[in-house]
Amino acid sequence: MVNRLSKYKDLFFIFVWRELLIRYKQTAIGVLWALIQPLSMMVLFVIVFGHVLNINTNGYPRSLFYFAGLVPWTLFSASVNASINSLTDHRDLITKIYFPRELIIFSKVSVFVVDFLISGMLLAVMLCFYNIGMCQ
Repeated sequence: MVNRLSKYKDLFFIFVWRELLIRYKQTAIGVLWALIQPLSMMVLFVIVFGHVLNINTNGYPRSLFYFAGLVPWTLFSASVNASINSLTDHRDLITKIYFPRELIIFSKVSVFVVDFLISGMLLAVMLCFYNIGMCQ
């Protein structure tokens, strides 16, 4: 499978580039959307689970606790949702030419990996701010 996909690596990079342009050019704030979305969910979780339901976080700061859970969950959830629709969204392209169909799915998921990396950097900053883990 890897050998078959390696023959189409240029097409894969074109698909990824196209998906990144579509994702970030359609928003007025661009790449900041990758930070605003998980931060807004973190604020919502802190309010609902932290203050309304008073969930115990074992001494960790609530914002860090919820953000650390949201970062990988957002990658998983968005990747699964995008993968489900990716083949039907590109039906015309698939029926016209031959290429490995996995390229479309991998290109969709790679956009969310970029979001994950951006959010992961913010998580690392938050860990250093709270002096937890790698920043002790």
